[in-house]
Amino acid sequence: MTRAVTASLITTLAIAVATVSACSQTEQLGQARGRANEAAAIATLRTVLSAEAAYAASNGGGYGSVECLSNPKPCSPADPGQAYLDKGFVGGERNGYEFEFFAGSDAAGSGRRPAGSSLSSFAVVASPAAEDSANRRFCGDSRMNVCALDDDAEPAGGACPPTCKPLQ
Repeated sequence: MTRAVTASLITTLAIAVATVSACSQTEQLGQARGRANEAAAIATLRTVLSAEAAYAASNGGGYGSVECLSNPKPCSPADPGQAYLDKGFVGGERNGYEFEFFAGSDAAGSGRRPAGSSLSSFAVVASPAAEDSANRRFCGDSRMNVCALDDDAEPAGGACPPTCKPLQ
């Protein structure tokens, strides 16, 4: 075997090893990004739960719609008017996830107040924005827990479905 052929084989082998290594690193990077997006979705759900708890504390125990959390004054006249969440916080895509709010029924005694200003319960679902994503779906609700959803289960009556698995 000549030196040129040997050098060519070594170069080809080095390129193959580099390609395999790059593919492995790309896959690992994608998995790390997916885990980071899941963590961000869980953090967003917990932020919504905290906002709901604060709203309920100043609203006689009634939770608020997303609109009431971002502009509480029309929903709760006794509220000082400071937003609990920025407008659009739950709507749209954030960190590779889409969020959807599910309102429970209006709480007893909500009277003439706007719909959604005093809810008995609520749930928020975080779903991966990409259809082919391997990331999990999550749900948070008025029980102040975040859990992982199976399949296409959806909240009913403002609560995460019973099949939702609590996060460890």
